[in-house]
Amino acid sequence: MLWEQHQSILVVKKSLSPLVRWDYLSAYATQAECSKVLEEKMNATILTRRTITGTKVEVGDNNCVLTNSFTPEGKWVMGENFRFICAPDTVDPRGPKGR
Repeated sequence: MLWEQHQSILVVKKSLSPLVRWDYLSAYATQAECSKVLEEKMNATILTRRTITGTKVEVGDNNCVLTNSFTPEGKWVMGENFRFICAPDTVDPRGPKGR
């Protein structure tokens, strides 16, 4: 199963407003299929984010795409991390559910 973690930190009224979200994207019959689509999703995220004016994009460890957005004056306004993982259907990266 392919999952995407989206973490963003946004400057709101001079304070930081963090948000973390996990999204289930799709299931695949094999790890190889999932890995192929994971790479395609990473590349698409990199290309999309590079088109945003004032955004710097880096590729990090563990299938992460890291972005930082700046105003035209160079002031930092937002950071985003996109992490993609392939996991078995028995693993939920969001962690255990409460009872």
